[in-house]
Amino acid sequence: MTVSILSPELLRKLPSPHGVAIAILQASQNESTGINDLADLIANDPALSGRLLQLANAAALGHRVVSIKQAVARLGMNAVKNLALCFSIVDQHSGGRCVPFPYKIFWSESLVMGHLMFELVTATNLGVADELFTCAMLARIGRLGLATAFPEEYAAVLTTPLSDAQLLTQEEVSLGIHHLDLSAAMLRQWGLPEPLLEAVLQHELPQGDQSISLPGAAPIAHALRVAYCVARLACNPTSTSSTTADLMNCQELLDFAEAYAISPSALESLLHNALTQSMAWSGILQLNVVDFSMLMHRSAPGATPDPGQNASSSTQLRILIAEDDPIVRTLLETWLKVEVGHSLLSAANGAEALELANSFLPQIIITDWRMPVMNGLDLCRELRHREWGQNVYVLMLTAADGDDDLVQAFDAGVDDYLTKPINRKALGARLKAAWRHVQMRETWVRDNQRLVRTGAELALSNRRFQLASMTDALTGIPNRRAGQSVLAQAISSAHRYRVPLCVISIDVDHFKTINDSFGHVAGDEALQLIGQTLQLAARKEDTVCRWGGEEFFIIAPNISLSDGAIAAERLRKFVENQTITLENANVSITISLGVACLDLESKNKDQLLIEADQALYAAKHGGRNRVGISELGEVRLF
Repeated sequence: MTVSILSPELLRKLPSPHGVAIAILQASQNESTGINDLADLIANDPALSGRLLQLANAAALGHRVVSIKQAVARLGMNAVKNLALCFSIVDQHSGGRCVPFPYKIFWSESLVMGHLMFELVTATNLGVADELFTCAMLARIGRLGLATAFPEEYAAVLTTPLSDAQLLTQEEVSLGIHHLDLSAAMLRQWGLPEPLLEAVLQHELPQGDQSISLPGAAPIAHALRVAYCVARLACNPTSTSSTTADLMNCQELLDFAEAYAISPSALESLLHNALTQSMAWSGILQLNVVDFSMLMHRSAPGATPDPGQNASSSTQLRILIAEDDPIVRTLLETWLKVEVGHSLLSAANGAEALELANSFLPQIIITDWRMPVMNGLDLCRELRHREWGQNVYVLMLTAADGDDDLVQAFDAGVDDYLTKPINRKALGARLKAAWRHVQMRETWVRDNQRLVRTGAELALSNRRFQLASMTDALTGIPNRRAGQSVLAQAISSAHRYRVPLCVISIDVDHFKTINDSFGHVAGDEALQLIGQTLQLAARKEDTVCRWGGEEFFIIAPNISLSDGAIAAERLRKFVENQTITLENANVSITISLGVACLDLESKNKDQLLIEADQALYAAKHGGRNRVGISELGEVRLF
């Protein structure tokens, strides 16, 4: 069963982006939306703003980004859209009502899948890394969807341990849809392209990528399958794995590394990076996830001892040698790898070295000046044009020591030089200087990440406070303050795009009687149920607010007055047909509604609210349980 369109009833129950994330998704579909438009939307969400600044500054490698506009420009509008989508879903659904569902393990696996996918794609150039990060992180969102939409029914499915294939079968038998179909349908709803959806549908199935026909989708499905298998191993609470090296025994990962010529050292480095980033994101998103510290108890790749001492395999410098003379190359390899123990690769020319550096990511490059194909100066210039290469320490080997030659070398970006023939003591002294540079750089990166993380956590706290101030404590829906803000934005958008806008003012009929008959606790319960009922009956794009007391308010964009009146009548009937149980008594509640539409030429917000209240007043005086309409200065009943 492959689902392309979800029913409105199911959509209302599923996890979905809210607030600024919805606005960003909608804006990104408009070709006229620019960086300034997106930056203005993001500025309304402090937590998202903080995370974007953090990512942009991490990508900037020393060049500080201080504004949201700069962050959007550096990361790209598509990456920003994907980040907003992930952030919004995680923020709302870190836990839930489906008791057997493993929320902690689910989000742990999702983070590892996303970050490992990012590392694999970056190493192999399979696609756009940011987009594939989002695809991997949300690839199993259908499981969360089933737990959210059908908490009790899905709990019954999860009571028995099942294999992947058995779970899919049982989900479809019990709920009419399995989580892979639901994941693909939800991601399609959020705008992810079809090749990625094909990968999502197949990633839990061994050799599932072999059945994919869409161009470019099979390699992505292969990488997604690898990310899934490694994430399950890393997040398994009964796993005996103790280091990232143990994860490298995953057969799917080994096959992938062989297919794309990823070296063991590069593979271990990307695994460590994925786990490190997963832990960092879990802190910023305040997610309760599996502790990966046991997997990462060894030093991170690149931790550096004194280069003159023997290095253990866990504390190596990554050094790349570019030297066309095989005798000199062998001599350097002997000194640096066999006797000292650093992680080392070598190349016979600059072009070969540059290709190796893209995956090996060396901390130090020792290069000869004169080489065929690409010489040492051109290699250095190419490195400095790449963001990751700007911080590689370059030691140039040369027979020239004239002032003009040295000026040329340093202008190309060389950090230090050593004249031939090579003196072993002189090389050791140069490596000590390079080692101190690497240490200071990595210390700066760690300190900067801590500062940015602190700022992001503060922004997240501010956002939660802001959300609390914009939410009605009793009903959990937006309050009057939030409604006023949404209404102002809706009016601005209506004027800008010349589209209609309706508002519906709602009052619960005879609410005082409920309080007098059943007490204020029962009255509060009635208001909660009415708020939920209105949200369920309203359109997805409508905003339902509690205006105060027993009054509610709906902002309905892109709808005419006549359609707004029909929608109000539908809401009235929906509420009238509901039965609320208060103190073991079945109580029917009705509402009165007033509808007004924005006049794009003359009406402002205050006048719009006055007309909606006048229409509501007419409905109440017309016998209640009615819909009043304000049109051209006159009020009539529907």
